[in-house]
Amino acid sequence: MAFQVNVTVDYIRAATSSSETSTIPAFAERTCATVTIGGINIAEALVSKGFATVIRYRQDDDQRSSHYDELLAAEARAIKNGKGLHSKKEVPIHRVADISGVRWISVSVWETQKAKQFLPFLQRAGRSEAVVEYVFSGSRLKLYMPKETCLITFLLAGK
Repeated sequence: MAFQVNVTVDYIRAATSSSETSTIPAFAERTCATVTIGGINIAEALVSKGFATVIRYRQDDDQRSSHYDELLAAEARAIKNGKGLHSKKEVPIHRVADISGVRWISVSVWETQKAKQFLPFLQRAGRSEAVVEYVFSGSRLKLYMPKETCLITFLLAGK
């Protein structure tokens, strides 16, 4: 995706620790910025379409976006128009068949039937598109196939 963007750093949030005695930060240091494409604020566009919400800050907290008021106004418009997250519609249920591995049922029984049922279907389909969900190693991947709505384990092997 070759987009030319402008990034303006708004503030840097310092690392916070999980407790006063712990030296391990609960959150690492984060740089918070405003990203624009052709003068369009990406955060404002996402909020106005209802794809995101705005984090509410205290009045005395200066560490916030330089466009915080515009983001709040965009969120108010999205709520008023019932867009995205603020829609009154029921959220559709997406069922995904996880055939990424065998499951142990009892001492000597493994659940491989679901994977065996999908195999001929996937072989007949030929070339398929998938999204990498998880990388176990350089040769073992967990893939999500949106067209077939299933998760599979993919092993790279060669001669």
